[in-house]
Amino acid sequence: MQRSLESDSPIQRKLALQRLCSLYRNGGRFTNELVLKGCVLQCLTDVDAKVKRWAFNSLAQFGSLADVPLIEGAWRNTFSDPDIFSAGLTTLAKLLSKDKIIELLNKSQVDLTPSIILTLGQQTDSYDTELRKLRLNLDSATEQELREATLLIGLNRAPDTLFSFRHPVSSVIGDLNTHPNPIIAQYSFWATYENSSLNLSDVRILPEHFSDLPPNVQGWAYRLLTKGEVILPQYHDIIVSASESVHVLAREGMAIGLRDVFYDGLDTIILDWDIEENNALIKDHLLDHMARNSHRSIGYREEILRVYRSSSPSSILRARIEAANTDEQLSLELRKIALQTSDPDLFSTIAGTQMTNTMNFNSTVNAGGISNSGTGNIGTVNFKTASEAQEESIKLLNNLIEKIEKSDTEASSQLTETKTLSQEAAKSPTQSTVGRVVSTLKTLKEGGDSVGSIAHFIAKSYDNLSTLLQYLPTDI
Repeated sequence: MQRSLESDSPIQRKLALQRLCSLYRNGGRFTNELVLKGCVLQCLTDVDAKVKRWAFNSLAQFGSLADVPLIEGAWRNTFSDPDIFSAGLTTLAKLLSKDKIIELLNKSQVDLTPSIILTLGQQTDSYDTELRKLRLNLDSATEQELREATLLIGLNRAPDTLFSFRHPVSSVIGDLNTHPNPIIAQYSFWATYENSSLNLSDVRILPEHFSDLPPNVQGWAYRLLTKGEVILPQYHDIIVSASESVHVLAREGMAIGLRDVFYDGLDTIILDWDIEENNALIKDHLLDHMARNSHRSIGYREEILRVYRSSSPSSILRARIEAANTDEQLSLELRKIALQTSDPDLFSTIAGTQMTNTMNFNSTVNAGGISNSGTGNIGTVNFKTASEAQEESIKLLNNLIEKIEKSDTEASSQLTETKTLSQEAAKSPTQSTVGRVVSTLKTLKEGGDSVGSIAHFIAKSYDNLSTLLQYLPTDI
């Protein structure tokens, strides 16, 4: 957890904070809590808005009065971002008395609106009286009010009369599944997943139609699919479809949801998926699942041992496997491998020298730490950050737009859509926006539409943009 919080990847930091929140909400505790809190407090000033928001959410779970000066200072810089502002206020409401909060709001010239009341009640029961008096009309409520309401529902703190005296929350939450604002729709699935009294039967969308939802909504819809472990086998084909989705957020949601569940035949999907998956973070989630369920599948066990052997000692990958594993026998095998690989080998002990070799790369290689042996020529190694990936994506997208405009091929509907999506993605390259371009390029590449003389360029653009997807920031 600590290594993930200190990761250079904002996506890794965000996922670690989300996991931290979930573990604390379910009664988990950490022996190195002070160290973790230090990492979380640093995230309050993170350049990534989502990391900052989840840092506030985490401190609402295990923050203390001593942290308030830092939290309040960071919160005062968030007034221009409603979501981060609400997360910070929720945290302060958990740590400060009601009188102190009212005083703070007055000094900050923040009115006690329905949206603010919904925010204040998310982590404490001090505002239950005000919440019980609220009635939200789905047709007239603001988007901010609906977002705060779904958060309240997900945290199991919404009064059952929040929307109506006659219609409880469980009969209303599903109406938000298809809200035109994709964030509200996403939150509605998140709330159903997190609320202990809600389940798949409370949504308005059939699982076979989850793939029609926006990518960010799909991610949480597929997680919800895994909430009822007993009925998972009947959704086998849907899980296969999700694993093959062109949308990173959809695959990621499915992979995260499957972490702690298993049924006969699931290992076949996971092992094939792991081979085909090109997103490093999703592969990590699949690895978590395999380590967690290694005692149920020989294939999982063999893959975990292979990955563990091939990773370097004291690596994050090994720590991840060790943390997810629940099988005592596998733990013994992992410790044995760790001991064997941490000691110097016989040759280096006899030689008493350190050998340094170079590696031969015939083309650009994307990599983290590289360790190998042998002789060869020096090549180029690129360590891609999100900003570098975005810059490269913009260049590729603009080239694609130009090529389509200059093409002598008659513009089909699919080609026109690709151009439009490329123009939108070039303004803000993320896994979601670029993922939509990749989806249309895949159709064009596979012959679903004629692209004439630019067929080769379309295929090349698909390959290049698909590779960059894993490095781009997400929209969650």
